[in-house]
Amino acid sequence: MVENFFGPLPGLAFTWVALFLIPSVPVIFFGRHRAQWQFWEVTALVLPYWSWVICNLVDESGKSLSNVAVELICLAIAVPLAALFRVAIGHPRRRWIVSAVLIGALVSLAVSLWALVPALPE
Repeated sequence: MVENFFGPLPGLAFTWVALFLIPSVPVIFFGRHRAQWQFWEVTALVLPYWSWVICNLVDESGKSLSNVAVELICLAIAVPLAALFRVAIGHPRRRWIVSAVLIGALVSLAVSLWALVPALPE
C-alpha cells in the first residue's frame, strides 16, 4: 500500500489545499479580530490531513480512491466548521484550550474516518 500511495501524494496535497484551505482562509481572515488567532493554530489546517495520510500509509486494507474522496470531503467540511466555531466563541479567557480541543477533535475525526469508513468499491 505504501508504494501505491506515494504516487498520488502530490495530487492529494493539492486536493487538500483546494478543499481545506480555500474555504478556511476567508473564515480565518474575516474572523481574525474576533478570534485573535495564534500562530500555532495553523496546525489545525495541517495535522488532520497528515494524520489521515499516515494512517493510509500504514493501511493494508486496500482502500480505493473512493475512500479518499469520501474521507477528504468529510474532513474538508470539518476544518472550516472548526474555524467558524472558533470565531463564534471569540476570545475567551483561555482560548488556547478551545483551540487545542478543536485541533484534537479534527485529528480524531481524521483517524476515525480512516478507521470507520470501510473499503468502498472504485
